[in-house]
Amino acid sequence: SDLPRLNNCVRANYNMALYVHNEYYSAPEQEKARLAEEALGYYEHVLSLTDRLFNVYMDLGAAYMEFGYPDKGKKVFQSAIEKYPDLSLPYVQIGKYHMSFNRYDKAIPFFQRALQNGSQNSDFHYLLSICLFNTGQHDNAITTLLEGEKLGISSSSYYDLMARLYSNLLDYQKAKEALI
Repeated sequence: SDLPRLNNCVRANYNMALYVHNEYYSAPEQEKARLAEEALGYYEHVLSLTDRLFNVYMDLGAAYMEFGYPDKGKKVFQSAIEKYPDLSLPYVQIGKYHMSFNRYDKAIPFFQRALQNGSQNSDFHYLLSICLFNTGQHDNAITTLLEGEKLGISSSSYYDLMARLYSNLLDYQKAKEALI
């Protein structure tokens, strides 16, 4: 009820964007399009009010990707890279953008940059490995997975990929060990 009086309040509008975005997931199908557009409107409004809230870049870009506007998402992530060049996440998001179109070769430099920026996240290694795998760079993909494994694994799919890579390299013993 206070939102009309808080039109220029970043926090109120950002919270509303998050709320509407969350409501989207449990809404009936006939409501989803309206809620998606409403959430996007709030995110866009917040970004028009301030460019100093990193999470808005990530949330708006991800919402664009999710709601069928990938090129707008890419543009937001590129703006985040310009504003926050030393953070890893915007590079990861652009890498994911390229992966969504099976452009693995274009995604690789973005994941490499994310890792170069110092992020200690095995998921980033995993995503880079997928791209290396799909561009035929199996040895590099295994090396990348092994580096990421040292950071802790969040999913069994990490080892599934490792097993597939070892199988492609005809090292069935290591493939079996990865699955175990």
